[in-house]
Amino acid sequence: MAQAVERGVRQCVILGAGFDTFAYRQPGWARSLRIYEVDHRATQEDKRQRLQSAAIPIPANLEFVAIDFELVSLREGLQTSTLNFSEPAFFSCLGVLLYLTREAAGAVFQMVAAFPKSSEIVFSFSLPESSLSGIDAEHRAALANRAGSLGEPWQTYFEPQTLLRDLRALGFSKISFLSSEAAEQKYFQSRSDGLQAPRLGGICSAVVSHREPCSEKP
Repeated sequence: MAQAVERGVRQCVILGAGFDTFAYRQPGWARSLRIYEVDHRATQEDKRQRLQSAAIPIPANLEFVAIDFELVSLREGLQTSTLNFSEPAFFSCLGVLLYLTREAAGAVFQMVAAFPKSSEIVFSFSLPESSLSGIDAEHRAALANRAGSLGEPWQTYFEPQTLLRDLRALGFSKISFLSSEAAEQKYFQSRSDGLQAPRLGGICSAVVSHREPCSEKP
């Protein structure tokens, strides 16, 4: 996001924001951003009550946008906000796509791809069972069963090579992947609490170019 701001991006959309705290601890370079938290209305109401109870003020550059991804298209929902569709935007979509249908997830990519050049989406995704080791596949199955029992079934998985192809076709470039192994080496090695990088998926970044497809590999 900081790199997007350096490119001149001044809009940040956090999809499925949940209890994300970026807007309430934003660094100085984010003050020029207009931040949009997108999620179900009930989740947003719960969050706002918790913020109020903790005496945490709502930042002046934050706007809540209530959307049910499966009932209303992302574009339709965002059109009710002050988001400027003619200006570049940065989209954060972490821990969201797994719970959407493939059609709904594809609609997210299509909508972002329609934004002006230099817009970007960073999203997490889960790998299909065929891409996991036996132990990881068993662990994933247990987690998926638990999520399903709570009414939040896991629905959509992505294979990096397929993602790369589909994102290129939509007009994205500078597509990069952060694997579990790379995340472990870069962010988790010095931890003293034993926490490890998630092994069941990855994170992808893709910038809108509307030019010839790039040559990055996952």
